[in-house]
Amino acid sequence: MRIPILMILTIIICSCGKNSKDYNALKEQIELGLDKDQEIRKKFMDKYQETGNIDLELNRRMGQIDSINQIYAFRFLDIYGYPKYSEDGRKLCEGIFYILQHSNQQNMKKYVDELKEAAFKGEASLTHYALMKDRILMNDGNKQIYGSQLSSYKDKNGHITNNFFVWPIKDPTKVDSLRKAMGFKTTVAEYAKQMNAEYNVDETLPTSN
Repeated sequence: MRIPILMILTIIICSCGKNSKDYNALKEQIELGLDKDQEIRKKFMDKYQETGNIDLELNRRMGQIDSINQIYAFRFLDIYGYPKYSEDGRKLCEGIFYILQHSNQQNMKKYVDELKEAAFKGEASLTHYALMKDRILMNDGNKQIYGSQLSSYKDKNGHITNNFFVWPIKDPTKVDSLRKAMGFKTTVAEYAKQMNAEYNVDETLPTSN
């Protein structure tokens, strides 16, 4: 007996629905991955604040966790699209955000508009959108909007140091009001102090060495 193509497609789609075993398994792995992501980064930052140096072993482990998390996140995104609070829960949405944020520029650019759309509809975090937008701008060598991104100074030989600064901001006179609108709880100056980073409102974009 021949099965119509439309029926086959319907079966395939239903098998990948959000009540399927595959969906639940991916959701569980992404939420677990978020816990691992935040745990290793807390250890990394605690160590840095304690010693003033980057722990290379913790940095290596971060990379391993990020790589594994991306496998699950990109499979989820390919099958189910960008998640929403109302359909997928806040933890999964948060997990997808952090995994993207800790991936690469290409992945962030691919999904930032979907994150923006979800955020302004109340289906994702405005703060998360601001963080991703700023990181994309910084990675492209442009000034950021919300003052969320830090970078490292380089020494005279062009080597990265352990001294951080707030990446240059497009409009320092408006940045704190923009931050508040996007859900940030601190001003840029307060954030810089928390992170032991320098903040100069007249900071210019670094030149390539």
